[in-house]
Amino acid sequence: MLLTGTPVQNDMVELWSLCNFIMPGVFSSKEEFSKIYTFMGLGTSAGAEYLRTQERKNSIVSKLHTLLERYMLRRTKTEVDLLLPPKVEVLVYAPLAREQARILRAICEGGVGDTLGAMGWVGKAGDPGTRGGEGGSAVAVSVNNRTMNLRKVCNHPFLFAEPGDCPPGVTDHRIVHTCGKMIILDKMLRGLRAKGHKVLIFSQFVTVLKIIADYYTWAGEAAVGQYRFLSGETCSEDRDAAVREFENDEDNAIGAFLLSTRAGGLGINLTAADTVIFFDSDWNPKSDDQAQDRAHRIGQTRPVVVYRLVTGW
Repeated sequence: MLLTGTPVQNDMVELWSLCNFIMPGVFSSKEEFSKIYTFMGLGTSAGAEYLRTQERKNSIVSKLHTLLERYMLRRTKTEVDLLLPPKVEVLVYAPLAREQARILRAICEGGVGDTLGAMGWVGKAGDPGTRGGEGGSAVAVSVNNRTMNLRKVCNHPFLFAEPGDCPPGVTDHRIVHTCGKMIILDKMLRGLRAKGHKVLIFSQFVTVLKIIADYYTWAGEAAVGQYRFLSGETCSEDRDAAVREFENDEDNAIGAFLLSTRAGGLGINLTAADTVIFFDSDWNPKSDDQAQDRAHRIGQTRPVVVYRLVTGW
């Protein structure tokens, strides 16, 4: 018997590999399997040709289902009585802070680097798209991708630059007050910590998670507890150790686990948490679904609340 907890990712070669592993006598030829059951050679033509192509694709899928139903039993979480506690998702709207609104207007109108310089903010040396500078001078910001810049300013203006009067490595109240999402997150984390909840915080950007980690240092362990950190840069030994510490935290000293959505969305069990916060959402909703299921899975005994932070203007 072969068990897989991750859905087959629409890759026929991967599917053949699984079937060949368990039944090599039936699924012996990868080439023959791929020739019969792939969409290779089927284009994306328009009009009548498009309809014929879709019919051929549907026919291939139907044949594949007929073949596999003799060997494969597929069950989704909703079809199995796991006695899981309920899960609810809440959208939390965060207004733009004054600094964010000013930078956003500059992104739309041009001259964001000059605006940051006029604010007395300096770029962070070594970060993509920014350069270290002096207060009052322009900060170099890439303008090639306006959509990405808009995403960055909604997440945190520190992704562009930081106040020039703040010494390197030192964080003050502006890590919260210059960002609408951080103002909301600060209030949420203090309240959740006071009530004994453990939180998973997801972001697509490692730089955002590092800003949140700086926030934890500034806010202090007494107010928001400790945190653990996991991204694609985390080695397997540190990853396993962080998960164990979070799950076996009998004193509830660790208040949150900061995870990048893609790296932390698969293969780990974090049922010690009963709250999930998406600081920013993935373009693919399935990635967020897999991420929040780190908490809402077998072993969870409490209702799970998922908060999704959204900034609009």
